[in-house]
Amino acid sequence: MVKGMQQTDIGLIPEDWEVVMIGEIANVVVGGDVDLNTFSEVQDSEYTYPIYSNTVTNYGLYGYSSDYKSNAYAVTIVGRGIGIGKAFKRNGRFTAIGRLIVVELSKNIVNNTFLENYINSYLEIYDESGGIPQLTGIALAKYQIPLPPLPEQEAIANALSDADAWIESLEQLIAKKRLIKKGAMQKLLTPKDDWEVKTLGEVGEVRMCKRVFQYQTSEYGEIPFYKIGTFGKTPDAFITRKHYEDFKSRFFYPNKGNILISAAGTIGKTVVYDGEESYFQDSNIVWIENQEKIVTDAFLKYVLDVIKYNTEGGTIQRLYNSILRSTMFHCPPLSEQTRIATILSDMDTEIEALEAQLDKARQIKQGMMQELLTGRIRLL
Repeated sequence: MVKGMQQTDIGLIPEDWEVVMIGEIANVVVGGDVDLNTFSEVQDSEYTYPIYSNTVTNYGLYGYSSDYKSNAYAVTIVGRGIGIGKAFKRNGRFTAIGRLIVVELSKNIVNNTFLENYINSYLEIYDESGGIPQLTGIALAKYQIPLPPLPEQEAIANALSDADAWIESLEQLIAKKRLIKKGAMQKLLTPKDDWEVKTLGEVGEVRMCKRVFQYQTSEYGEIPFYKIGTFGKTPDAFITRKHYEDFKSRFFYPNKGNILISAAGTIGKTVVYDGEESYFQDSNIVWIENQEKIVTDAFLKYVLDVIKYNTEGGTIQRLYNSILRSTMFHCPPLSEQTRIATILSDMDTEIEALEAQLDKARQIKQGMMQELLTGRIRLL
């Protein structure tokens, strides 16, 4: 046994911490069904309250319901659907609807930031008997949590709130940088008199990898195989090196720097091929084998990010080769392409660096929660 720690049903915790069921220290209630047509987008009186539902965002509506008006000091938890188990602290009265579970607290017993972080870190008590995972109020009320003395809860909450503020500041800065880049793209890609109108078919050929059949893939292997569902993400399928070398030698394969394009799913999504050994699903992931003496890969990347594909009305269900070849864009001289691509690439590099900082900040907060919420590190 670690000195100063006690073994409990939920693991090792400090000797001066308690283990309690949420229902013993809070009132657990579940939001109900309310007609949204009775609500407005403005808070028109002191008797109306913001509405929160079983989604991870606020409806942005206001209303009043005597049945579901909730405690001003609480934690709400998504009970079903997208974001199930996600907890949000609340400060101020609100109306809860849908499958939103409300844990109404006393400030003298539980810090709501402490409880919010603990639930987001450890809660996994979903009922799947009906085929759809859901969290019930009864199960939540019986859920055991560690409960430090209130001053220590507050110290932990303040430390985690500081981490949240750091994360939020990075998120806001990234959003601002993306808006600046969007404005720069609109300005830089506005055609000038010496720009030519070309089609993608004029500057290169549409290419794709050889078809790979399901029986040729496995969950684990040597060469990542990207399908449309994992395009730009983490692969969940692999092919053998033997197949990879064979296919690459006999069929079309992208060059480093070519811009891969999703022809299904999220139509027109682009990923720059980084030259790493990998293979791509035929017809769903394609690229333009462009002539660099006409248009560079670096410039084409930004063209493809804003290009409007030709359609005969309606929404594109698939980006066919014929649509790609016939799609027009404005093509500046090579020197101008280089200038534009350099400016936008520098912006991308800055955003990527900030995103790396954001990932690190999130990892640091995750580590803090694992240490602070279990008492392995004490702040008091």
